Amino acid sequence: MESNNANHRFKGHRYITRGFHHRIPSEVQEKLWQLIDDLKKTDIEMDYLMVFELRIRIDTEHDKKKYMQVIEHTQQIPPYKNIIEMEVENPVQEKVFIISTEDSSLELREYSTAMLAEEY
Repeated sequence: MESNNANHRFKGHRYITRGFHHRIPSEVQEKLWQLIDDLKKTDIEMDYLMVFELRIRIDTEHDKKKYMQVIEHTQQIPPYKNIIEMEVENPVQEKVFIISTEDSSLELREYSTAMLAEEY
């Protein structure tokens, strides 16, 4: 299978909005960027828009609560879906977009922005 040129997306500087910064725990922020970086290393064509549904799951093992952040990572074209879980202190329930932008009119031609869906 030939490597797809769409994996050139999500290069350059990375920006985050205020809402993303304040409402998404830092370890979850890092994981979202890592999921994109991991996808870039594959032959899967990447859309300019990555969608992350963040949900909360609480495990109770031996009378001890474990807070899990469920991350559902999707894109529309081509269809892609990956679900992971990670243990965190304060999981959140949010929808996040990370958008890759290319603009030849700007000095900074390529950049990515992470934002809450409500900030789009």
